[in-house]
Amino acid sequence: MPGTSPEEADDSKLLMQLSRAGEENDVDASITVVGISNDLKYGDRLDTRVESSFAPDEIVFPAYDANQLGDILYRRRDAYHEGVLSEDVIPLCSAFSAQEHGDARRALDLFRLAGEVARDADGDQVREEHVRAANDDAEVTRVQDLIRGCPTQAKIAIAALAAMDEFTNQSHFKATEMCQVYRIFAESIGTNVLGQKRITDQLREYETLKIIDMTRTSDGYREGTYLELSLLDEASLLLQSIGLDDQCSQIPIDTQMRQQIVGLVGR
Repeated sequence: MPGTSPEEADDSKLLMQLSRAGEENDVDASITVVGISNDLKYGDRLDTRVESSFAPDEIVFPAYDANQLGDILYRRRDAYHEGVLSEDVIPLCSAFSAQEHGDARRALDLFRLAGEVARDADGDQVREEHVRAANDDAEVTRVQDLIRGCPTQAKIAIAALAAMDEFTNQSHFKATEMCQVYRIFAESIGTNVLGQKRITDQLREYETLKIIDMTRTSDGYREGTYLELSLLDEASLLLQSIGLDDQCSQIPIDTQMRQQIVGLVGR
């Protein structure tokens, strides 16, 4: 199946075997398969034969809202001494977290970081300004941590997409456009250039991590379908974080490079 990674092909094969095990008398017992993923598009990339044979029922659990996150944080208020939290800390932590991701773990991280900001400022209480400062710091730290763990090839591809977003008036780009800029970046620092399928397969992990979005779309019969990429994080922050890598910091993002990127996009 076009666009399917080796891991997804293996998953398709396993699900196909499990769904047909009873029909082929491989097992005597009933089989129930429960699959859990935070990638809502995962099933779309499996072999189409799996959906027919496996016939899964999908259940989507929505992200936590501000009230639910507030309940979770309220139960953890004993992490602070009595009287240390101002009344607006938990509601603000909950609101920030609900607006951005609805993730309880990250809400708890923000709750903790706000206390650390207050402590470093020698404050006697955790207040709104500490939450706001912690939220700004947490986003920078999150992106830097994610980028730090990326393979070099993925960093170069993300840098290409971020540069396209930063230096043009567009926010959505064809995979073929990204690969052209990726090739220029990779060659500029003497790195091997991967083909389009291999580099987009690498980027799928960062779709799951909510750094980028990848959507297969169409411009009609003449153009056919193509893979469209866009950023879910701030382009300048991604470029700054990738620039911390010794090798990627050598990519010459100068005026000439910017003009070359603008010339490539949307041709």
